[in-house]
Amino acid sequence: MTQPSPLPCAAVPSLGGLPMWMDDSVRPSRQALALHEALAAGRVPSGALYAAPFQALRWLALHEAWSPARRDDGVQSAYDEVFAAFARELHGGSCAMVSLGCGGGQKEERFLKGTGIRPRVALVADVSPGLAWASHERVSPWCVQTHAGVMDLEASPGPSPWCEDLLEAGHGADRLRRVIFFLGMLPNMDLAHAARVLAAWTRPGDWVVASANLASAAECASGLHGILPQYDNPETRAWLSGFLEWQGLREDAFEWSFASEPVTSSMGAMARVTADAVLRAAASVTVPGHEPLHWAAGQRVRVFHSLRMTMEAAGGFAAGAGLQMVHGAMGAGGNEGVLLMRR
Repeated sequence: MTQPSPLPCAAVPSLGGLPMWMDDSVRPSRQALALHEALAAGRVPSGALYAAPFQALRWLALHEAWSPARRDDGVQSAYDEVFAAFARELHGGSCAMVSLGCGGGQKEERFLKGTGIRPRVALVADVSPGLAWASHERVSPWCVQTHAGVMDLEASPGPSPWCEDLLEAGHGADRLRRVIFFLGMLPNMDLAHAARVLAAWTRPGDWVVASANLASAAECASGLHGILPQYDNPETRAWLSGFLEWQGLREDAFEWSFASEPVTSSMGAMARVTADAVLRAAASVTVPGHEPLHWAAGQRVRVFHSLRMTMEAAGGFAAGAGLQMVHGAMGAGGNEGVLLMRR
């Protein structure tokens, strides 16, 4: 389909001429401050693992090698089941599609191909310009209008005025309802913040398609030992090491410690996979524009974490976020669940 010109006041030409909207949350000075504060606390902000082009490529390689959505036909069937449920909900009507944390856009492309739905307007957004671009290329042939954006949801949970203008194609009864794709976000985001994000992007009558990394209550209680190999592998280590190397730490300056920890929640059983870099010797890291930070030998830096939960806990999240569960499906292996919710 022919792509109309995007709104000139909000989009900036970048990445080979693709007009791409840049949110204030990815302003360099703001990102530098957030990165400095996180590193000072001994942790790496999630967005920093994806933002650089080489990091995006390493993440895509990891996704292809280990993601259940890519390796497990049962998980793909779960996505198709939820996509079909949404198509029935839409009743052949029009919608606006928003993908927050769009990654490479593979699942969104599968949704559009499989359902035949053609959103009147689509917005794909990620903290990584490269991933937003890749997603735009995948979904734009199936949408009437497609826009790409770069934003950090951890720093800016809600849409900018430009996004609202783009998505508010109608008002009242004529308002274009939204389907928000929130895939791969719940494992790495604080759940209370995730609820704020979804509240900011939805209105009554809108839908949310989200995914959750699953584990049984017994697995959560016993340490997720059968799940850890999905994280403690060469592709994950290469992806995570890339960020530390960018900070000036050679590969022999630290060793990896992958583990799990229980998470107390009223929603249901949960546990968190963690990846810490343990420094072999004292090191200094510097974020441009800020004073150097000094890490001691033996210090543990939390580089990555991923939340696992039961399907019941995922339903508890939906209820706590003020969303009605419309349909849920899980892969035969029980590793990933897909949720269709409605505001």
